[in-house]
Amino acid sequence: RDRGRQVRELEARYSDSLRRSAGALQGRFWDIEMRDFPQHYFRYGTDEERFHAITSTLWLVGQYFCWVELLRRDAHSLALGGVERGREFLSLLARIEELFVTDQFDRRFRLWREEQSALGELMIVERAGDDARRFDCLGYASFADKLQEERFKRWFVPLEDALAEGRIGDPARNRLAHLQNALVDLVQFLYGSEFPGLLQRIDLRSS
Repeated sequence: RDRGRQVRELEARYSDSLRRSAGALQGRFWDIEMRDFPQHYFRYGTDEERFHAITSTLWLVGQYFCWVELLRRDAHSLALGGVERGREFLSLLARIEELFVTDQFDRRFRLWREEQSALGELMIVERAGDDARRFDCLGYASFADKLQEERFKRWFVPLEDALAEGRIGDPARNRLAHLQNALVDLVQFLYGSEFPGLLQRIDLRSS
């Protein structure tokens, strides 16, 4: 009963932020694979549009890892493995982590577990509040400013380079296509019975 209560408290604390960040990231990965984003802005956009196309994508990746890192730092996260729903939750997160790491795909968008944790760590900010310490994710405007700092930006350069290379034609061999599907699974799990509708999935069958 105690573990069940802890899992419910943990979900209440993080599910909304994880749900929104995972939902936004899967949508961006869908746009990259299905709508030629951000290549359209590289070819036809203004300098400002190209900047935001890249920067906003980097921020969405960092935002997702931020909330995963905060969840894992929470002492109560140890309770997740003690109940069925918690184990399913951890399994979904582990699947996304593994898809970023695996050599099954080409090197683009590959992030070692340590890199994923580092990106999350960089995105964590402490907010002023009551006596308890409260943590949040770095906002987009602040993130754009931080990218001017070389020590901060270097962690995001591999992702920026991958975006500049463009998409892969075969969804079955594409890391982002598999990640998009896994993120949809996580969003649907976190919404549960209140899920508002079906999200589009990239067809993973070879073209």
